[in-house]
Amino acid sequence: MKIKPKNMFTLFFVFVFIISGCTGIRNDVDFARRCLKGLIKGDFSVGRLIDWTSFVAVGINVGGTVNRLRTMQQKEEYVKRFIESFAFSFRQGGGKWNKFTNWRIFSVNKGITVVATDYLNNKVLLLTIVNYPNGKRKLIRMEWKE
Repeated sequence: MKIKPKNMFTLFFVFVFIISGCTGIRNDVDFARRCLKGLIKGDFSVGRLIDWTSFVAVGINVGGTVNRLRTMQQKEEYVKRFIESFAFSFRQGGGKWNKFTNWRIFSVNKGITVVATDYLNNKVLLLTIVNYPNGKRKLIRMEWKE
């Protein structure tokens, strides 16, 4: 099978795109979406995607509370209750997951990516993700853009 020059050109750019890490940036958008959706749905598995020791959620220093708890059991219980409360509050406030639109990269700086998404009434939610050298990433902040 002979590869045509046009196809080789396309393959070359796909390869460069993958090697350059551009797919990682797009994956940050998908990662942020997964984190927010998990919190909204009350999915406890989202807990592993969040750095609970430094997490700040719309002005609440969740990390500060987690760090003050003494035992791992207390910390796990707090995280579980936080996820439940987040989901409950979102639903009670009339929030709708499908109203988050226009997901995009807001900024990138030294392993920190901020993802933005639009919400009702021209609000913009910013989700900050830290990308560790080992390839793992964690959500560390969620805040409304002023």
